[in-house]
Amino acid sequence: MLGTLLYIIIIIIAIIVIVALLRFVFQLFLIGPAGIEALDLEIFNRLIFSLEQSHQEAIM
Repeated sequence: MLGTLLYIIIIIIAIIVIVALLRFVFQLFLIGPAGIEALDLEIFNRLIFSLEQSHQEAIM
């Protein structure tokens, strides 16, 4: 009983992950190379911003 429930939960999580990946890939195809560069810059900027924030909090 518990094994079956666990199996169902794992399948549901796997489906959610696959759908999210497919949406992400589809969006990349829609925005094209220029959009991918902008997306990379956005991710990079957010990463730097979060690093700066954690550094500020570490100082305080």
